[in-house]
Amino acid sequence: AIGYGFFIPIFFIMVGVNFDLSSLMKMQHSTILMIILIVAAFSSKILPSMLFVPDFGMRSSLSAGFLLSSRLSLIIAAAEIGLKLGIISPGLSSSLIALAIFACFLSPTIYSKLQRKSESSKSKVIIVSGGKIGRTLAYRLKMHGKDVIVIDDNPEAIKLTKEMGINAINADPKDPLTYKNVGLNKEDYVVVATGDDNINIEVCRIIKGYYKHKKIIVRDNNPDNYELLRNMGVIPMNLVLSSVITLENLVLRPEAYHIVKDSLQPFEVADVVLSNDDFHNTVLKDIPMHKDGFILLIKRGDQQLIPKDDTILHKGDVLTVFGTPEAINDISLLLEGEAKYAADSS
Repeated sequence: AIGYGFFIPIFFIMVGVNFDLSSLMKMQHSTILMIILIVAAFSSKILPSMLFVPDFGMRSSLSAGFLLSSRLSLIIAAAEIGLKLGIISPGLSSSLIALAIFACFLSPTIYSKLQRKSESSKSKVIIVSGGKIGRTLAYRLKMHGKDVIVIDDNPEAIKLTKEMGINAINADPKDPLTYKNVGLNKEDYVVVATGDDNINIEVCRIIKGYYKHKKIIVRDNNPDNYELLRNMGVIPMNLVLSSVITLENLVLRPEAYHIVKDSLQPFEVADVVLSNDDFHNTVLKDIPMHKDGFILLIKRGDQQLIPKDDTILHKGDVLTVFGTPEAINDISLLLEGEAKYAADSS
């Protein structure tokens, strides 16, 4: 504690006091050396961070590389030790210290700008179809506060969609550039909902092939295509099975079905991953849940559990939550560990 709190600050203060800028200026080719050091310092962290692009995206990986490039203590300590041992010259030592200072100012600034742009890019839902199903889905999602874009090559369908107050683009869904033009990113959901299975399959192949996109839901009009679509890595929504489930809900649980179907504003259903360490191995009844939300189902690996008061939650559980938008948001923040709540906050 004394070392970190007393001696190390004195060390850095004395490095700053003894920093000799003149030795750096007198050094031959000092400008070229500084450029080489800066490029080496940043590239040694940024290039390895590119390995994480498939999982986290270019912006997040790049911002992490810049942030990791800030290594003030390590560089300054190495420069001082090298200078004391006579391994490096005073000019090179000053160059390394200047590099550390430059990196500590530049890295957080670039990181903050990249992260702000990433946070401001709100995820959206891209619906490929301006038909009746596509328009109805877009309307309901918009009522839930989602950012929705409808794509169709039929001008009449686009006109009807825009009359509903929905953002719609008249473009060819089979053109890869269409999705670049609407700003497709990895957080977006793409719903392919045309009435032609051949078009749906082709659009899915284009989006998977060109953009390696993972969040694709496709309307499956023919049950025979189910396995093909699953093997493509997309989520098929079979109309026959969906109709059967809807009829089943109308027979077995009509009130619950109508609550979900007719509520465009008051209620939502969401999956929340329990990632807050504070609630690992915690009994469900001991969690301060929002009064307007409750847990419908707990998914743990291949298991699906019905929640009870004495159910013990584990980190990594996926909780299906039902409630008002405010309750869903509060419960999500609580279980994901992004906020702390008192027991009576609900």
